[in-house]
Amino acid sequence: MTKGFFLLFFISSLVYWVFGWFLIPKLRYCRRSTKGPKPSGKTVSLIIPARNEEARLTPLLDSLNAEGAFEKHEVILADDGSTDGTAALASSYGCRVLAVTDKPPVALGKSWACAAGAAGATGEYLVFLDADVVFLPGGLEAVLESYSGGLLSVQPYHRFKRFYESFSAYFNLMAVAGVNSFSLHSKELSSQGAFGPCMVCRKDDYL
Repeated sequence: MTKGFFLLFFISSLVYWVFGWFLIPKLRYCRRSTKGPKPSGKTVSLIIPARNEEARLTPLLDSLNAEGAFEKHEVILADDGSTDGTAALASSYGCRVLAVTDKPPVALGKSWACAAGAAGATGEYLVFLDADVVFLPGGLEAVLESYSGGLLSVQPYHRFKRFYESFSAYFNLMAVAGVNSFSLHSKELSSQGAFGPCMVCRKDDYL
């Protein structure tokens, strides 16, 4: 049983390593773009859809605070029926908390919370952020400077705290590969999706 486990682990690791050499050169990182309109100097609304995220929200809010986001931009927490201290925590940092209400029966989950946040936003540009995303110094500005129109989505680096969490690398790899933008045939294929944890677009386009 032990030999079989280690054999499976070795084979899986080898597959990740080989596949990674084909994928890594195709990855694109956030870099300043000279194309299209820029959110910099414009009104920007950061929207965080959240439900019961009190235990995970502080690192994101701390990183936004370090970036001066609460002074430069509008930060909205779209509270989707939280029963913990999510709304109070966000408010203590200076977020504008919008309660997500009047949901029709078919409108469930994050998409409706994003839509509610967008409807209440005053910014010309929207930045959607998952509650467990954290920016490194200069990270938010790098994302905004990378925007060149349309929809920009960013798949965050997944930081592991426990060894067994490293096994989720397979699913992260599939999420990146599955949008066609980074495949061996990316020039022949059109992108088929976006990464939800961090997205930027014009409010007019979103609506």
